[in-house]
Amino acid sequence: FSSLSTSNAGNYSVTATNTAGSGSGEFSLVVFYAPVYTVNASFTAVEGNMFRIDLVLDGNPVPVDFTWSFNGVELLTSSEITFGIDFIQFSSLSTSNAGNYSVTATNTAGSGSGEFSLVIFYAPMYTVNASFTAVEGNMYRIDLVLDGNPLPVDFTWSFNEVELLTSSEITFGIDFIEFSSLSTSNAGNYSVTATN
Repeated sequence: FSSLSTSNAGNYSVTATNTAGSGSGEFSLVVFYAPVYTVNASFTAVEGNMFRIDLVLDGNPVPVDFTWSFNGVELLTSSEITFGIDFIQFSSLSTSNAGNYSVTATNTAGSGSGEFSLVIFYAPMYTVNASFTAVEGNMYRIDLVLDGNPLPVDFTWSFNEVELLTSSEITFGIDFIEFSSLSTSNAGNYSVTATN
């Protein structure tokens, strides 16, 4: 064999014949090969959920040595993350679990790796001051910092627990509200709810 491949594995026999008769010999050929992982390139999951990723591993002999890495740093088993040679499981996903994972398995024929990225979806979160003070008659705008994955697109504003509608005096978007000319009737409690 000039270059063995897994397709060469199997049972072989040879028969030789001469004037006195024939004789045969048989043998089987086992081909060792480095581990090979099959896994999707990317996974998406929701924060707070339990999540497990199973990988398909092939190799001969069956690999027993393996190492997991997260963003290039060796990963250790914890109460939140457990893993084996062909799986990883998260007991409760958090945004800190998002990133790039790889597992490398080794046998006597070599080593092979499986790699994938994990994207974590999480609910929208606003960052804003609890109260604002402004002067009557002035234009006034309040900007909020919004985070969420995927980015939220649906939102509702409320004023004193009643849904707020855009008007010539008040305009708003998913992360701001603007008053063209403040009046005392604008004083009160505002809230915005975004959904993803």
